[in-house]
Amino acid sequence: MTRPEVISALALLISIGSLASSIFWNWRDRARLRTNSTYVPYWEGNDNPAHVMVSVVNAGRRPTILRMWVGAESKENWVGRYLGEGGIGLRLAEHEKHEFKLEKDDLFEVTPDGDVLIGDLWFEDTLGRRHLVKNAKRNLQQLWTA
Repeated sequence: MTRPEVISALALLISIGSLASSIFWNWRDRARLRTNSTYVPYWEGNDNPAHVMVSVVNAGRRPTILRMWVGAESKENWVGRYLGEGGIGLRLAEHEKHEFKLEKDDLFEVTPDGDVLIGDLWFEDTLGRRHLVKNAKRNLQQLWTA
């Protein structure tokens, strides 16, 4: 290879490396939500009724704002509850966590369109993306039968 060919090959390799590095760091530098639910059975010593603990953590590097959590019977029949004071949303910074408890009484909602028996959960952010809650169907089914 001649000298100009070597220089252009090196320039191409450096450009490809720079592009790959840019893509990698931009992919890492985003908000990523980790959601989870846990069924907690009734325990006599604590006088705590059976419930499902729902948690969401921002495992990414950018803050995100959650608008609401949604309890659904099906994709068409669901009810949402806005998060934050006055329903303005809940801002989760890097590694920040939000938890709440759902008891059996919270799994039934009356809406103008009809009744909703909650069997699945997800969170919705300000961009309209849905973040499904891990193990929600199974844990809510256990709570219904408790």
